[in-house]
Parts: sequence; C-alpha cells; structure tokens
Amino acid sequence: MKYLLLLSFVICFGGSVTAQEQTGLDELEFNTAVKLYKDMVKTQDYLDYKENINLVVIKLNGADCPADLHISDKDAIKSWMSKNIEATKFMSVEEGVTTMHQSYLLMEKLHQGNKRLYDLMRKASRNQLRVIIAPEFKRLY
Repeated sequence: MKYLLLLSFVICFGGSVTAQEQTGLDELEFNTAVKLYKDMVKTQDYLDYKENINLVVIKLNGADCPADLHISDKDAIKSWMSKNIEATKFMSVEEGVTTMHQSYLLMEKLHQGNKRLYDLMRKASRNQLRVIIAPEFKRLY
C-alpha cells in the first residue's frame, strides 16, 4: 500500500533532475509544504483517494500490474484487465476498469485542490520530499 502511494507521488513528481530540484525549497517554502501536506492528509478528498487505493491493492490480489499502465487511460486498463481478470478479485472487467480509473480521478481532484502543495513538492529536493510526505508513513526518513 505504502509503495503504491509512493508510486503515485513519483508519477506526479517524476522526471529528470533539474538544477532547481537539486537546490530544493527555501526554508519558508519547505515549512509551507510540510504544513500543507499535513493539512491535506486530513481532507475528505485525501481520505477518499487513500480508500480507493487500498481497495485497488486488495482487488488486484497481487496481480502483476505493469508499471507503465496508465490509469488515466480506460482502454489500457480494460485491455490489461481483460487478460488478467482471473488473477484479481474484481468481479468483472468493468468493475476493475472503473475502480482503477477512479484512482486517477481522485488523484486529479486531490491535485487540483492542493495545487500550491504539489507545485512545492515538484520543486523540493528528494530529501525535502521525504520529510514533507513523512506523515503518510508515520515516520521521518
């Protein structure tokens, strides 16, 4: 579960290392990002997203879902799900497509509602990002 959430963050913030990423946030930006993240994890949007991710993990039942499967693309999910439905706990291909695509929709909603936070997280260094998202893992890296 933790790895799936971390993967979601990597997808949102992934990319090549830039000079800006190497320098990271200044102190005020960093403190703002830490506070905004702590606030975000208390929102209903975040709780809905996390609940959906948990459901997807359970329903996938350990099925080998490819890392490059774009959950924003219903056709790609359907194609994969059609070939792998027996390995999952989804009752139908449509349930699998809907549930997995919902993860994307909820992440988009979370992103739109927390744009400032996500902008800061993109700018943060890797070490700063670990501290910012530490509440998700209930420990500091």
